[in-house]
Amino acid sequence: GVQTCALPISFSLGNGGGATHCDINQCIFEGYSPSSGSSGAGSLSIYGNENRVRNSLIVQKTTTAAAYIAQLSAGASAHNCTFVSLGTTLTNGIYGNYGTGKLSNCYIGGVSAPKYGSAGLTVTACHTNATASGYTTTAFSTSTFENITGGTHDLRLKSGSALIDVGTTDSTYAASDISGLARSGTYDVGAWEAASADTTAPTLTSASVTAVATTTGTGNVTTNEANGTLYSIVSTSA
Repeated sequence: GVQTCALPISFSLGNGGGATHCDINQCIFEGYSPSSGSSGAGSLSIYGNENRVRNSLIVQKTTTAAAYIAQLSAGASAHNCTFVSLGTTLTNGIYGNYGTGKLSNCYIGGVSAPKYGSAGLTVTACHTNATASGYTTTAFSTSTFENITGGTHDLRLKSGSALIDVGTTDSTYAASDISGLARSGTYDVGAWEAASADTTAPTLTSASVTAVATTTGTGNVTTNEANGTLYSIVSTSA
Protein backbone atom coordinates (compact mmCIF):
# COMPACT_ATOMS: atom_id res chain seq x y z
CA GLY A 1 0.00 0.00 0.00
CA VAL A 2 0.97 3.64 -0.38
CA GLN A 3 0.28 6.67 1.77
CA THR A 4 1.39 9.93 0.15
CA CYS A 5 0.83 13.10 2.15
CA ALA A 6 0.95 16.71 1.00
CA LEU A 7 -0.17 18.10 4.36
CA PRO A 8 1.37 17.88 7.83
CA ILE A 9 0.14 14.42 8.71
CA SER A 10 1.30 11.19 10.31
CA PHE A 11 -0.04 7.67 10.03
CA SER A 12 -0.39 6.55 13.64
CA LEU A 13 -0.98 3.13 15.10
CA GLY A 14 -1.01 2.51 18.84
CA ASN A 15 -2.37 0.28 21.53
CA GLY A 16 -3.69 3.33 23.32
CA GLY A 17 -6.61 3.06 20.91
CA GLY A 18 -6.80 -0.70 21.17
CA ALA A 19 -4.57 -1.59 18.20
CA THR A 20 -2.45 -4.63 18.98
CA HIS A 21 -0.69 -7.30 16.94
CA CYS A 22 -0.90 -5.10 13.84
CA ASP A 23 1.45 -5.94 11.01
CA ILE A 24 2.31 -3.31 8.35
CA ASN A 25 4.10 -4.97 5.44
CA GLN A 26 5.38 -3.83 2.02
CA CYS A 27 4.16 -0.23 2.27
CA ILE A 28 5.43 3.23 1.35
CA PHE A 29 4.81 6.17 3.70
CA GLU A 30 5.75 9.67 2.54
CA GLY A 31 4.75 12.65 4.64
CA TYR A 32 5.41 16.25 5.68
CA SER A 33 5.20 15.73 9.43
CA PRO A 34 6.91 18.58 11.29
CA SER A 35 5.85 17.60 14.82
CA SER A 36 8.80 17.37 17.19
CA GLY A 37 6.76 15.98 20.07
CA SER A 38 6.11 12.36 20.96
CA SER A 39 2.48 12.39 19.80
CA GLY A 40 2.24 11.21 16.22
CA ALA A 41 5.94 11.75 15.62
CA GLY A 42 7.13 11.22 12.06
CA SER A 43 5.51 10.06 8.85
CA LEU A 44 4.73 6.76 10.60
CA SER A 45 4.07 6.42 14.31
CA ILE A 46 3.73 2.97 15.89
CA TYR A 47 3.16 2.51 19.59
CA GLY A 48 2.74 -0.74 21.46
CA ASN A 49 4.11 -4.22 21.89
CA GLU A 50 3.57 -6.62 18.95
CA ASN A 51 2.80 -3.76 16.54
CA ARG A 52 5.33 -3.77 13.72
CA VAL A 53 6.32 -2.43 10.31
CA ARG A 54 8.42 -4.46 7.89
CA ASN A 55 9.76 -4.41 4.35
CA SER A 56 8.59 -0.81 4.00
CA LEU A 57 9.87 2.63 3.02
CA ILE A 58 9.24 5.59 5.35
CA VAL A 59 10.09 9.05 3.98
CA GLN A 60 10.04 12.33 5.90
CA LYS A 61 9.88 15.45 3.69
CA THR A 62 9.64 18.25 6.27
CA THR A 63 12.32 20.94 6.52
CA THR A 64 11.90 21.05 10.32
CA ALA A 65 15.15 19.61 11.67
CA ALA A 66 13.59 18.78 15.05
CA ALA A 67 11.05 16.43 13.47
CA TYR A 68 11.43 12.64 13.20
CA ILE A 69 11.14 10.17 10.37
CA ALA A 70 9.09 7.80 12.51
CA GLN A 71 8.20 6.76 16.06
CA LEU A 72 8.67 3.27 17.46
CA SER A 73 7.68 3.19 21.10
CA ALA A 74 6.58 0.82 23.85
CA GLY A 75 7.75 -2.37 22.18
CA ALA A 76 6.92 -1.60 18.54
CA SER A 77 9.37 -2.96 15.99
CA ALA A 78 10.68 -2.46 12.46
CA HIS A 79 12.24 -5.12 10.27
CA ASN A 80 14.03 -4.54 6.94
CA CYS A 81 12.77 -0.98 6.57
CA THR A 82 14.34 2.08 4.95
CA PHE A 83 13.85 5.30 6.96
CA VAL A 84 15.03 8.49 5.24
CA SER A 85 14.68 12.26 5.51
CA LEU A 86 14.63 14.08 2.17
CA GLY A 87 13.64 17.58 3.30
CA THR A 88 16.56 18.35 5.60
CA THR A 89 19.06 16.63 7.88
CA LEU A 90 17.09 15.75 11.01
CA THR A 91 18.58 15.97 14.47
CA ASN A 92 17.22 12.47 15.21
CA GLY A 93 15.74 9.88 12.91
CA ILE A 94 13.46 7.73 15.07
CA TYR A 95 11.67 8.69 18.27
CA GLY A 96 11.82 5.75 20.67
CA ASN A 97 10.33 5.98 24.15
CA TYR A 98 8.18 4.26 26.78
CA GLY A 99 9.76 0.84 26.65
CA THR A 100 12.24 -0.82 24.35
CA GLY A 101 11.44 -1.11 20.65
CA LYS A 102 13.26 -3.25 18.11
CA LEU A 103 15.11 -2.49 14.87
CA SER A 104 16.56 -5.15 12.61
CA ASN A 105 18.08 -4.89 9.12
CA CYS A 106 17.01 -1.22 8.90
CA TYR A 107 18.64 1.84 7.35
CA ILE A 108 18.17 5.36 8.79
CA GLY A 109 19.42 8.14 6.52
CA GLY A 110 19.47 11.92 6.35
CA VAL A 111 19.98 12.32 10.11
CA SER A 112 22.55 13.54 12.61
CA ALA A 113 21.64 10.69 14.98
CA PRO A 114 19.52 7.59 14.32
CA LYS A 115 17.22 7.85 17.34
CA TYR A 116 15.99 9.91 20.28
CA GLY A 117 14.28 8.93 23.48
CA SER A 118 14.88 7.83 27.03
CA ALA A 119 14.17 4.19 26.18
CA GLY A 120 16.50 2.13 24.07
CA LEU A 121 16.00 0.36 20.79
CA THR A 122 17.30 -3.16 20.43
CA VAL A 123 19.35 -2.85 17.24
CA THR A 124 20.39 -5.74 15.00
CA ALA A 125 22.32 -5.30 11.73
CA CYS A 126 21.20 -1.69 11.22
CA HIS A 127 22.96 1.08 9.29
CA THR A 128 22.81 4.87 9.39
CA ASN A 129 24.65 7.76 7.78
CA ALA A 130 25.47 9.08 11.27
CA THR A 131 28.10 7.73 13.66
CA ALA A 132 26.31 5.92 16.48
CA SER A 133 26.99 3.04 18.82
CA GLY A 134 25.38 -0.19 17.67
CA TYR A 135 25.00 0.95 14.05
CA THR A 136 27.21 0.59 10.99
CA THR A 137 27.89 3.92 9.28
CA THR A 138 26.84 3.92 5.62
CA ALA A 139 26.55 7.09 3.54
CA PHE A 140 23.15 8.41 2.53
CA SER A 141 24.22 8.98 -1.05
CA THR A 142 23.91 7.76 -4.62
CA SER A 143 26.61 5.21 -3.91
CA THR A 144 24.07 3.52 -1.61
CA PHE A 145 20.74 4.28 -3.35
CA GLU A 146 19.69 4.93 -6.94
CA ASN A 147 18.45 8.50 -6.32
CA ILE A 148 18.10 10.51 -3.09
CA THR A 149 16.76 13.74 -4.61
CA GLY A 150 13.31 14.54 -3.21
CA GLY A 151 10.62 14.31 -5.88
CA THR A 152 12.55 11.96 -8.13
CA HIS A 153 13.90 9.74 -5.36
CA ASP A 154 14.45 6.04 -5.95
CA LEU A 155 15.47 4.27 -2.75
CA ARG A 156 16.27 0.93 -4.31
CA LEU A 157 19.79 -0.27 -3.64
CA LYS A 158 22.48 0.81 -6.08
CA SER A 159 24.70 -1.85 -7.59
CA GLY A 160 27.65 -2.20 -5.23
CA SER A 161 25.76 -0.61 -2.31
CA ALA A 162 27.26 -1.16 1.14
CA LEU A 163 23.83 -2.39 2.28
CA ILE A 164 23.92 -5.49 0.06
CA ASP A 165 24.52 -8.85 1.77
CA VAL A 166 25.22 -7.38 5.22
CA GLY A 167 21.92 -8.09 7.02
CA THR A 168 20.82 -10.98 9.17
CA THR A 169 18.45 -13.72 8.05
CA ASP A 170 14.86 -13.07 9.15
CA SER A 171 12.55 -15.57 7.49
CA THR A 172 9.78 -14.72 9.96
CA TYR A 173 9.32 -11.02 9.13
CA ALA A 174 11.34 -10.39 5.98
CA ALA A 175 11.27 -13.41 3.70
CA SER A 176 10.31 -11.12 0.78
CA ASP A 177 11.20 -7.49 0.13
CA ILE A 178 8.90 -4.50 -0.49
CA SER A 179 8.34 -5.58 -4.10
CA GLY A 180 7.63 -9.21 -3.25
CA LEU A 181 11.08 -10.44 -4.31
CA ALA A 182 12.15 -13.41 -2.21
CA ARG A 183 15.26 -12.65 -0.17
CA SER A 184 18.04 -15.16 -0.47
CA GLY A 185 21.50 -15.81 0.90
CA THR A 186 22.67 -13.08 3.25
CA TYR A 187 19.86 -10.51 3.46
CA ASP A 188 20.31 -6.93 2.30
CA VAL A 189 19.62 -4.11 4.77
CA GLY A 190 16.51 -2.00 4.12
CA ALA A 191 13.25 -2.45 2.26
CA TRP A 192 14.70 -3.65 -1.04
CA GLU A 193 16.64 -6.80 -1.81
CA ALA A 194 19.00 -6.33 -4.75
CA ALA A 195 18.37 -8.91 -7.43
CA SER A 196 21.26 -11.35 -7.65
CA ALA A 197 23.43 -11.03 -10.73
CA ASP A 198 23.15 -13.87 -13.24
CA THR A 199 26.61 -15.41 -13.25
CA THR A 200 25.65 -18.82 -14.65
CA ALA A 201 25.83 -19.25 -18.39
CA PRO A 202 22.90 -20.99 -20.12
CA THR A 203 23.26 -24.54 -21.39
CA LEU A 204 22.90 -24.83 -25.17
CA THR A 205 22.14 -28.24 -26.71
CA SER A 206 20.94 -29.84 -29.95
CA ALA A 207 22.59 -27.33 -32.25
CA SER A 208 21.80 -27.85 -35.94
CA VAL A 209 21.69 -25.97 -39.24
CA THR A 210 18.99 -26.56 -41.83
CA ALA A 211 17.76 -25.05 -45.10
CA VAL A 212 21.14 -23.66 -46.11
CA ALA A 213 21.03 -21.59 -49.30
CA THR A 214 23.50 -19.29 -51.07
CA THR A 215 22.83 -16.30 -48.82
CA THR A 216 20.50 -17.65 -46.09
CA GLY A 217 20.38 -20.44 -43.54
CA THR A 218 18.38 -21.54 -40.51
CA GLY A 219 20.09 -22.40 -37.25
CA ASN A 220 18.50 -24.17 -34.30
CA VAL A 221 19.58 -24.60 -30.71
CA THR A 222 17.87 -25.52 -27.44
CA THR A 223 18.51 -23.38 -24.31
CA ASN A 224 17.59 -23.98 -20.69
CA GLU A 225 16.92 -20.24 -20.08
CA ALA A 226 13.94 -18.66 -21.82
CA ASN A 227 15.21 -15.09 -21.64
CA GLY A 228 17.91 -12.81 -22.97
CA THR A 229 19.39 -12.70 -26.48
CA LEU A 230 21.01 -15.54 -28.38
CA TYR A 231 24.08 -14.47 -30.38
CA SER A 232 25.50 -16.44 -33.30
CA ILE A 233 28.87 -16.08 -34.98
CA VAL A 234 28.76 -16.72 -38.73
CA SER A 235 31.99 -17.23 -40.61
CA THR A 236 32.87 -18.28 -44.14
CA SER A 237 34.07 -21.76 -44.89
CA ALA A 238 34.45 -24.13 -47.80
